[in-house]
Amino acid sequence: MADSILRADLRYARLWLVIAFVLLAIMLVISVNAPLMDAVDHVTDDWVVHILGFMVITLAFCGPLEPRYRKRVFAAFLACGILIELVQLGIPGRSASLTDMSANLVGLTLGWFFLRSRYGDWCLWLENRLGIR
Repeated sequence: MADSILRADLRYARLWLVIAFVLLAIMLVISVNAPLMDAVDHVTDDWVVHILGFMVITLAFCGPLEPRYRKRVFAAFLACGILIELVQLGIPGRSASLTDMSANLVGLTLGWFFLRSRYGDWCLWLENRLGIR
C-alpha cells in the first residue's frame, strides 16, 4: 500500500521519505525543547526558523509522494504547525504565538510554490545529478 503513494519514477522514493520523517522528528524535538529552541534563536530570528522549517518539511514530504497527495501533506502540516504551537502552551519556557503560526503558513506556502516551479521535482533532479538513476 505504501508504494502506491510513492512516485514510481524515483529509484529511492522510500529513502527520500525516511529522510523526510527524520527531518520532521528533528523539527518536533527542537520545537518542544526550550533549551534547543533558545540555542536556535541565538543564531537567527524565530520566524526565519519557522518559515525555513515548514518549507523544508513540505518539500521533503511532497518530493517522493505522488503529486495527488500534496494537498493532504499541506493540510497535515498546517494542522501540525497549529498543534505544535498549542502544545507549547504547556511547556515551561515556551509560548504559543500567532506570529509563529503565520510564519509556519508562510513556510508551507513557499514550499508549495517551490513545488509548482520548474525546480519542484527536486528528488528526480537530485537522483539524475548524482547518477543514481
